[in-house]
Amino acid sequence: ELIQRYTEDNSEENRQLMLGYSEQIWETTNNAVLFAQTISEQKLKNYNIVFVITLAVLFGTVFILIWIKRYVKDELEFLAHYDSLTGAYNRSCYNKNLHVEVERARRYKRPLSLIIFDFDLFKQVNDGYGHSFGEQVLRRTAQVVMGSIRSSDMFARLGGDEFIVVAPETTAENAMALCEKLRRNVEDI
Repeated sequence: ELIQRYTEDNSEENRQLMLGYSEQIWETTNNAVLFAQTISEQKLKNYNIVFVITLAVLFGTVFILIWIKRYVKDELEFLAHYDSLTGAYNRSCYNKNLHVEVERARRYKRPLSLIIFDFDLFKQVNDGYGHSFGEQVLRRTAQVVMGSIRSSDMFARLGGDEFIVVAPETTAENAMALCEKLRRNVEDI
């Protein structure tokens, strides 16, 4: 209406009136845009917060899953190779490694000794003092033996109170000396 009036009468008064209304419309529009921009920025902030939280939860979940997978793998690997009571190699691992050591000794014509031992009357220890005491004896024996052999030797629990030491590069004389050392060390428990 104002534009039509100005088109019909382009006086200074109509021009000023139209400019005044234009300024008001401009200011109202500008305020509306600024208001919409403020709301949009607030929404973006909220989305950023949600995005960061989601990302943190995602990374946390991935980290936990990787840790669980590694833990389970390590635990399964331990159970596949070691006796859970004593920490010595288990019978299955012993069987695999013995074959390798025997083949190596044959191939290079090198000495290899096996020391097999058990406890006399161990059933009486379990019956007289209880199974938990018997387990302590087995654990402590394993610790002493593992601390008394070389890192190249293999110590395994065959089952019950039966143990074996596989000693590569060990002659019969040296194996007898090792047997005596182990006997003395275990006897001191």
